[in-house]
Amino acid sequence: TIKLLKDVNETLDFNKKGTIDLNGHVISQGPDGRWCTIFVRGDSWSLTIIDSSEEGTGKVLNSSNYTGNFDMSCAIYVVGYLDIRGGTIESTNGYGIYNIGTTRIYGGTIIGKSGQSVMARYSNGFYIYGGKFSDDAGNGDYYIRANGKTLMKSGNYYELMTPVAKIGDDYYDSLEAAVNAASEDNTVVMVIDLDLGDPTFVIDKKVTLDLHGK
Repeated sequence: TIKLLKDVNETLDFNKKGTIDLNGHVISQGPDGRWCTIFVRGDSWSLTIIDSSEEGTGKVLNSSNYTGNFDMSCAIYVVGYLDIRGGTIESTNGYGIYNIGTTRIYGGTIIGKSGQSVMARYSNGFYIYGGKFSDDAGNGDYYIRANGKTLMKSGNYYELMTPVAKIGDDYYDSLEAAVNAASEDNTVVMVIDLDLGDPTFVIDKKVTLDLHGK
């Protein structure tokens, strides 16, 4: 494990297996820097990012104004394997993460320009098990909902939450939200047990409610 002891302004080409502990510090590239701050190279290399600081202020930042062959700059470009377990991954002019390899998000916050937190184009897989995102992480051609859950709005970010019901592949955090979103003759499927409590709500359209054993 590589543990940061101070902020650094440099580019890291990661061509091995290992862990970086941000430890409350920042790895950054400024306006005149390279298009990505960390490049996880090759399908045999893997990087895990954590932040052991109590304040949780560790960050991988890219504020490059790069306008070359790639869509935009990014904080981390992934060809190999990336696990995010803490810290903030942020690009002020592009994507937080540009993934064409395999990325798994367990924690931390991913932020991109104008809400473009993730580009998961032609990737082997982008798996979301936790964390917060500045948008719904749906940019690009490949996005996997993990463990039957999906990202839902929570304050200024989207977070992975346990859904209550679904319509097809679209999940909802309340039965009322699912019913409101349903078109005539849609089937709303329960995902978890639910106590509606008081007050209840009125279903004023023709829908099928599949209790699905709940």
